[in-house]
Order: sequence, then structure tokens, then C-alpha cells
Amino acid sequence: MLSPRLSKKLNATKQSPAVDNPYTRLTVPQITLALGKSDADIKTLIHRGMPTAAQGVYSLPDVIAWLISEAAPTTAGMSIQKAVQDLEIAKLKREKLALEVDDKKDNTIPREERDRDVSALIEAFTSYMRNSTHRNMAALRSVHEADADVVVNQWVQELTAHMSRAVRLK
Repeated sequence: MLSPRLSKKLNATKQSPAVDNPYTRLTVPQITLALGKSDADIKTLIHRGMPTAAQGVYSLPDVIAWLISEAAPTTAGMSIQKAVQDLEIAKLKREKLALEVDDKKDNTIPREERDRDVSALIEAFTSYMRNSTHRNMAALRSVHEADADVVVNQWVQELTAHMSRAVRLK
């Protein structure tokens, strides 16, 4: 028999009774928050047989284990097929994007060339406007005010035709 002093020490060193796990008694709203699902999703899981600890009380570890066991058999083979399909789709998207980038490279004018062409176009337009104004000055002075719109529209058409030729937009 142990001495009372040793018994007391032995009893003091024994582990205290197991503390209840707070995750084994969760309500539907708590399970909803813990799993990041909607109330409707949780209700669907309950109808599919989600384990309960008591009426309206759920154990999170049991629910997680059940979800894993439910998901594993149905998706094990399909997840590999899905991964292969996703990989193929990603490859096709990458190839499509590469073709689009190549197409844009082919259709893109370097900045220096664009700036040079725009400057030349502006210079050609300005020169044509100057020459056209001098050439048509006498005609414009002799136009009656009522006919001015017609003459101006003809002049605009002439300028547009010249710009189209200059840009090669026929």
C-alpha cells in the first residue's frame, strides 16, 4: 500500500479528465461557417447522410471525414480525366494566345515607322491644302453665297479623295 503522501502526489500528476472538443458539438450555422458553405449546401449534405452527433448537432471531424469518404470514390478516376482535360484545354488556349500574339506582331507597325508615316501624311495634307487654296481662291471669291455649301462640299470631297490616294485607301 502506498503512503498517503505518495498517493496524493500520484493523483496530482495524473492527467485531468479529457477536455471536451468544442468542434464535436456544432450547429448548422456553425458548420456552415466552418465549411464555408451556404445553408442550402449544408441542408443538401444532411439529406445525403451527413453524420450527426445528436439531433441538430454535428461533429466537425466526423463531417470532414464523411465528406472525404464521399468525394473519394466518385472523383478518384474522374479527377485524373478532368486534370488531363484541363491540361489539354490550357495547352490549346496557350497555342491560341501565341497565334494571336504572332498575328498582332505581324500587324503592328513599329513606332518610328508609324511616326514617320504620320508626319509625311500631315505634311502632304498641309501642302495639298496650301496649293488647293491658292488654286481655288479665285473660284471661291466668285461663288455666290447661296452656292457656297455646294462648292465647299466639292472641295472637301476633293481633299478626301487626295487623302485616300495618299494613304492608299481606295
